[in-house]
Amino acid sequence: ATGAGHLRSYACQHPEVVFTTAWRDLPCAKGPRVAIIAVRTKDAPRYFEEALVDGGCTHVYLEKPGAETIEGLQQMEQLAKARGVRVAVGYARNLSSFALGAQSLAQAAPPAMVSMLHSNATPRHDEILAECFCRNSEGFFKNFWCHDFAMAMSLYGLRADTLCDVEVDRTQTALETHGGRTDFVSCSISCLIAPGARRLSFWGTRCWDRDIVGTEVVFPAEDRRARPCLGD
Repeated sequence: ATGAGHLRSYACQHPEVVFTTAWRDLPCAKGPRVAIIAVRTKDAPRYFEEALVDGGCTHVYLEKPGAETIEGLQQMEQLAKARGVRVAVGYARNLSSFALGAQSLAQAAPPAMVSMLHSNATPRHDEILAECFCRNSEGFFKNFWCHDFAMAMSLYGLRADTLCDVEVDRTQTALETHGGRTDFVSCSISCLIAPGARRLSFWGTRCWDRDIVGTEVVFPAEDRRARPCLGD
């Protein structure tokens, strides 16, 4: 309700901006029209089709992964080609200061260990986690860690076909069942992303004391420089 109230207030203060609940209610475009689609993955194909068919968009910026399946992405690609629409699939966090800053620090010190950190402040109660598991039914890796994997692919070259080894830190990993669904509440892994490459670590939890997305760069013990944790 608070968010809706803020939106109504903003709309009243800016009558020059058109707010609608449907693409077909927008005025006819006099030039290129760009759609920025950043919604839950399962809803993205529907909004994508509406943007092209009802909205007459000529360009689309689509937040990754774009669809739940390869088939869904292929159908979206076919629709875009049929209508001559240019589509860019991306992830803004790849360009964030904390991600690029950590990458720069790691490149300057090859032995440094890079860790992706991700936490939500979900209370650790059965009913709340049952709702969380149901709402995020894709699972911890596809729904929660997909963001961190996207950064690792873009900035550090993580690939399924070159991944050599995965180690699980069982002391920081918890697999639980809530509401009839079994999923990770927290997980910590270390990966050798390619032969001869540095190891890359991932730590994530749904239940911490605050929401964090960041990257930690840990230097060798003999290196006296600071060990920064960059994030928001």
